[in-house]
Amino acid sequence: MTEQRSAAPSRSLTVSVVIPVKDDADALGCCLRALSLQTKAPDEVIVVDNGSEDESAQVAADAGATVVRCEAPGIPAASACGYDRATTDIVLRLDADCVPGSGWVQIMRQAFAAEPHVAVFTGGARFVDGPRMLRTPLAAAYLGSYVLAGVAASGTCPCSAPTWDSGVRLGSVCALRCTWMPPCTTTSIWRSISAILTASAT
Repeated sequence: MTEQRSAAPSRSLTVSVVIPVKDDADALGCCLRALSLQTKAPDEVIVVDNGSEDESAQVAADAGATVVRCEAPGIPAASACGYDRATTDIVLRLDADCVPGSGWVQIMRQAFAAEPHVAVFTGGARFVDGPRMLRTPLAAAYLGSYVLAGVAASGTCPCSAPTWDSGVRLGSVCALRCTWMPPCTTTSIWRSISAILTASAT
């Protein structure tokens, strides 16, 4: 009689959320409260303090986030600092003034699990302040600029995660795969980008 073994269950992808911030304590507090209400909590939340003079770092620490200080000015430098600190399979990126819906982390985890060869997801958002009639066209113009920049840089259109629009409101969002699950053997997309940037700076 042959012994039949059931396949081992696949490991759930681990998730970090990286939030760069500078002098935006009130908005950061709202963002972190929204993350605390996720249907599936992230494995770690990393707030990168980019030289704040307000209570942003303390708000992050009080919420249980890992606080990282980045002295180099600017959102790109602060984001990169957070990506370097992340220890998970996936990194989700939020601005401090983003308000993620309660299913956002789980939606992104499922999107990466369903598309094992996809390295980066981006998607839509909607503004929640300003004149109501202008929110949709302003969001389209704001996010369209990111798409055009991405197409110009990579020669291809960024991948959109399914139902992303129901998951996040206001701000810049993206998601990077930091480790690959079999059968993929490609290196981390962020590690590859970081190595190129480091080499070009020397």
